[in-house]
Amino acid sequence: MVFTPTANGTAAGTLTVSSPVFMPATVTLSGAGGLAGSVQMMPGLLTFPATGVGATSSAQTVTVTNSGGVTLTSLTLAASTGFQIANNACPASLSPGASCTTGVTFAPAQTGQQSGSLTVASSAMAAGAQVSLSGTGFDFTAAVGGQSGQTVASGQTASFTLNLAPQGGTTATFTFQCGTLPANASCTFNPASDAVPANATSHVTVQIATGQAAVAAQVRHPYGWSEWPVACGLVLLPLAWRRRRKWLMGIAGLVLAGGLSSCAGAGGGTGLAPSSPAPGATPAGTYSVVW
Repeated sequence: MVFTPTANGTAAGTLTVSSPVFMPATVTLSGAGGLAGSVQMMPGLLTFPATGVGATSSAQTVTVTNSGGVTLTSLTLAASTGFQIANNACPASLSPGASCTTGVTFAPAQTGQQSGSLTVASSAMAAGAQVSLSGTGFDFTAAVGGQSGQTVASGQTASFTLNLAPQGGTTATFTFQCGTLPANASCTFNPASDAVPANATSHVTVQIATGQAAVAAQVRHPYGWSEWPVACGLVLLPLAWRRRRKWLMGIAGLVLAGGLSSCAGAGGGTGLAPSSPAPGATPAGTYSVVW
């Protein structure tokens, strides 16, 4: 029996022997035609930093090289769920010794550790080649603990507690600064930053002092996420999440007593104008701070 392949790759067949005097006999045949295609993929492992649920990480690059002696035809790339191919520069056919690059991003839909693979396949390869992928999806909850609204006079200080909890068994480090505040008011956090272990809750005290020099800053989200405002007021009303889990937002309302009050700030409104405040005082009114 001689095997004469007409194409690269595996081939299968049968040999059948028959006679009028006995039952037909069959022998299974198999072989590999030509040189099997192969690729080299560098690096062989991609580890992504913690990425927010609903967000997408920066792309990491994988180089694909045809390390065999035959052209890789019908070349395809595929990534596991939770990972995405980006900026793919690999053609459908890759000559021997040629290389191409593709990017891979991490886009978690849930919290916690996740793993997968980037698979490269070709009709000239007996099996696909893979790069291992791993990353951690990050999310957290934030809620007001205890009293969520106060009315104070200029010169007084109001405080509330913000509870933060990382989700999915992840850890997080939060750094706090105050957002937009009424005139002559300041805001402080205790602690100013906090490293929260997995499966734990951080309790942060926020104090707004009125009748002082104004302070304006921003809160920064952990792990390099885009900055967004944090609650620096006295009333927190959680809103809906964006996408499946949107960025947590709220409204901080500060009502300052004294004279006839009017509504000002993000909430807007109308009313009788109060008498002129003393120098350094926070004007009476209702103020809103989006966080």
